[in-house]
Amino acid sequence: MTAESSTIEWLSVQPSSVWLGSDEGRLSLHPINYSPRHEVQTEYKFEITKKAYSLDNLLESINLTENEFEKEGLRPPSEAEWMIAHSQGLIEKTEAKWEILADERPRLGYWGQRCDGQPRQTSYQAKLKLVIKWDGNNPETSHTTEVEPSQKGKEVTRLVRATEPQTNPPTLPNENKMPLLIRELLFALFIGIIPAFLWAYNFASAGYISEGWANIAFGGIFISLVSGFIWRPRWPSYQVSKDGNQMEKSRN
Repeated sequence: MTAESSTIEWLSVQPSSVWLGSDEGRLSLHPINYSPRHEVQTEYKFEITKKAYSLDNLLESINLTENEFEKEGLRPPSEAEWMIAHSQGLIEKTEAKWEILADERPRLGYWGQRCDGQPRQTSYQAKLKLVIKWDGNNPETSHTTEVEPSQKGKEVTRLVRATEPQTNPPTLPNENKMPLLIRELLFALFIGIIPAFLWAYNFASAGYISEGWANIAFGGIFISLVSGFIWRPRWPSYQVSKDGNQMEKSRN
């Protein structure tokens, strides 16, 4: 028995691109990093199942043995493949709340990840399960380390049949935290520290600056940090180059 002769209904997905991630520049206490915003481009056609199958009896549902499953090269879709199929009107909401995807994702965001549509992998120790979470009729990407008790046994996944991955896919650069550090130092200086000393110079007593300069500086830094949760300029986005071999900063 093969996937061709089983009861699986396959839908063809055309090569396309999708933007993932976020360019939000504000500071955040959220443990998961969604940056950077970037383009993922699939140069290959692939097929995705119309139906999402329960993980509990997946092989039985698709009428395949484990060996046949591996021989067919079947797997859950990547985030990009799922989103592209959805954008082409091929995916409808299931009764299950979560759909499992193939990607592994660290807390450090998309940095250093491939952008050709194939599933991402990571050697980061705290791996997070990537899922599509249905909120009404709107799907959104979510991350979890374990399934909610109410959802245990109810996870489903679609299956993808795609070509072999590229040997050298376009890949995002590794994260460089130096621009963030420089940016926050400048904001601390010009939004927090200097205004705090100017206020003290104009309105405080004569000896307040010399005696309480540390408190003034700390107050300025605190104001700067608070402002970082309210507004910061957006970070650059990355797009696939015209030759499809690398990632470059987006001009849009």
